[in-house]
Amino acid sequence: MDKRDVAPFWDCIMRTPVDVGTFQNADQIAQRIEKVSYPNKAFSETVAKECAPKLVAAREAATALWHDVPAALKAPLEKYVAALPKMQTGILSYAKTLKTRGAVKDVDSSIQEVGAAFTMKPTAESVAFEKFMVCAIPDLDKKDDLQAVLGFMAETCKDDAVSFMTRVRKSCGPLVMTVNANAAPSKTFAGNAAKFYEQQQRQLQAWEWCSKKSRKGKTISELDAFLSAAGDYIEARAEVVKAARTEAARLDGPSPRQ
Repeated sequence: MDKRDVAPFWDCIMRTPVDVGTFQNADQIAQRIEKVSYPNKAFSETVAKECAPKLVAAREAATALWHDVPAALKAPLEKYVAALPKMQTGILSYAKTLKTRGAVKDVDSSIQEVGAAFTMKPTAESVAFEKFMVCAIPDLDKKDDLQAVLGFMAETCKDDAVSFMTRVRKSCGPLVMTVNANAAPSKTFAGNAAKFYEQQQRQLQAWEWCSKKSRKGKTISELDAFLSAAGDYIEARAEVVKAARTEAARLDGPSPRQ
């Protein structure tokens, strides 16, 4: 029943056949879902219309077994059945949040695109990126060089990439989302460009790392309800199997002596 009715749900949200029993923890589940959901604009609709309904049928099938199973299996089966609607609610909640992901992806892409064009010359892109840096990096004027900026980003993004990037995307993202070809350089442009420009573009690597880390952290947060229910499901699934084997062994009794 589990393979027939619940496995198709996992295959649907993972977009490939998968044995959920191979996952060692919730973080692995979150990583797989993030991998398929982030670049897939249709994922939210797929979850709502195709994946989540499979859990309704699965719950009905599991509930139908209730009156026929031995007493020893009822407790783990009850836990198993209870987890399914919670998984459905959790994955639907996550699907709703995906509708805002397009804006996040656009900002992160703009940081990379405009930052890649940053030079010491006051071009439109350079002016925009310098203003972005001033907005995004607190006390930028007190940073002696790029290494200090990279150190700040490494420490900040390691501790709380989600909060940092949420602020940056909201408050500073517009500065790179729309580049004004006629914008005049700020008074700090020349000094900041001289201090923070480098051909290796290590700063862009830092922004990319921090963006990915924040998206992963946000995914886990948004998936929290689903992952909690999925954990209950996986645990109950194992308990049903264990209880069934124990009950089968009891009913079979000891093997007759040869």
